Amino acid sequence: MTDISLLEKGVNNQLALMAQLTNKDKQDAVKKIISLWDPLNCPLSHLSWLAWALSITLWNDAWPEYIKRKVVQNSFEVHRYKGTPYSVQKALNNLNIQAQINEWWESELNENNQRQPGTFNVDVFISEQGIDLPLLQQTHEVIKHHKRASAHYNLTMNLSNKTQLNMASTSISSLSATVYPFYAGELKSVDQFLIASAAISLNQITILPGV
Repeated sequence: MTDISLLEKGVNNQLALMAQLTNKDKQDAVKKIISLWDPLNCPLSHLSWLAWALSITLWNDAWPEYIKRKVVQNSFEVHRYKGTPYSVQKALNNLNIQAQINEWWESELNENNQRQPGTFNVDVFISEQGIDLPLLQQTHEVIKHHKRASAHYNLTMNLSNKTQLNMASTSISSLSATVYPFYAGELKSVDQFLIASAAISLNQITILPGV
C-alpha cells in the first residue's frame, strides 16, 4: 500500500512526518482488520465473533482450535447449500464426523416393501473415539441445523475400526559348493589310426634322330 497524504507540497517537515506516521498507523490498522476476517489468521479470542458475523448458529467454545477454524472456513459452502444432504454432510465433516447420507428413494425398502417420502437416512461412522451421549447430541444438533425443515431423518451410529493389512513375500535360495585339492584321477589316452595309400608311376620316352 502506497503512502497517501492530503498535505500540499512544501509544508514543513514536522507536519509531513506526522502525516507519514499517521498513514503508517492506518496501514497497520487495515492489515489487522483484514486478518480479523481470515479464518486461518484471526486471533483465537476473536474467532467466535467472526463466526457470529458469518451467521454460524452452531458453535461450541469447547471445540479444539482446528475445529473452530475449519467450521468458519467452510461456512460459506455450508450456507450456500443449506437444506440439502450435501450441507448436512459438509457440516458433519467439519467436526470430523464421517457420514453417509441417503435420500428416501435411495434407501432400502421397509417391511411393507415401501419407502417413506420426505425422509433421509444418516449413517455415521466413528473410528477415533467411542459413541457417547455428547457425541450423539452434537450429531443431532448439526443435522437439525442444516437439514430441510420439512424433512425427517433416521440416524444410525456405527463404531468402525479400520486396519491396514500388509502383505509381503520373499524368496531365499543358496548354493553350496565344495572345492577339493587337485589330484590325478583316471588317465585316458586317445590314439588316432590313419590309413593312407599312394601310387607312383613313371613313363620314359626316348626320341631317336631320323635315319
